[in-house]
Amino acid sequence: MTKKKEKEFEEKVNTEKGHFLIITIVLILAFVGFLILSEVPEGNVDIPIVSDKNVMEQDAQITLEDNFAACLTRRGTRMYGAFWCSHCDTQKKLFGNAWKQIEYIECSKPDRTQNALCTKAGIKSYPTWEFQDGTRVLGVQSFATLELKTGCKLIP
Repeated sequence: MTKKKEKEFEEKVNTEKGHFLIITIVLILAFVGFLILSEVPEGNVDIPIVSDKNVMEQDAQITLEDNFAACLTRRGTRMYGAFWCSHCDTQKKLFGNAWKQIEYIECSKPDRTQNALCTKAGIKSYPTWEFQDGTRVLGVQSFATLELKTGCKLIP
């Protein structure tokens, strides 16, 4: 090859490398943007998914949280807690009225000592979520975490 052709070839390769680098950066930025925008929001979603027009009582309406909470219970998920535990109260409030669907085990006696059931179960912190496979997570859990652990979906 002549020096002129070698130089043209080098310029072409360098140009292609530059294009490849730009495309790679754009793809990475697009992927990061997708991850940021696809985060699951935490908290209550007040959109009823099933409601009978003839039923006017709010308690009769089934919400997304009701379906999610019922799914958690069907899949063997339970929460151990104590009536005096502020973190347990926070967790309950995340579910709103759907909390009644959650399998909840009260661990505290009236004098705030732990009862025998929870001691035997090895509960050491509140809230403690236990899953069908026997694994546990401690503390207030987001719906996203509970979805990942159980396969239940907040948005059907």
